[in-house]
Amino acid sequence: MKGIHKCEWLVLGKLEVCGKSCLGKYCRVHNAQIAKGGGTVPCEVCGIGVKTSLARCKDCGAGYARFKKWRNKNRIFKAEMKRLSAIEILN
Repeated sequence: MKGIHKCEWLVLGKLEVCGKSCLGKYCRVHNAQIAKGGGTVPCEVCGIGVKTSLARCKDCGAGYARFKKWRNKNRIFKAEMKRLSAIEILN
């Protein structure tokens, strides 16, 4: 059966969409990928399709964004450990 819509799946590493004919929003292949829990999102800066949770490609600074996220978690952890070590336990 020939579909009347075009697949709107953002191709990984490109600015274009899949474009195959389909009956719904996505073609059969991409519906199967969504059912498995996969998907692409556009890069926040340039718009190409990426799979990372940071929504950044390598050229737009995914490594730096990952580092900033790690650094913030590390600062929070160190501050909490410092706070906990200052607590005195009385017997």
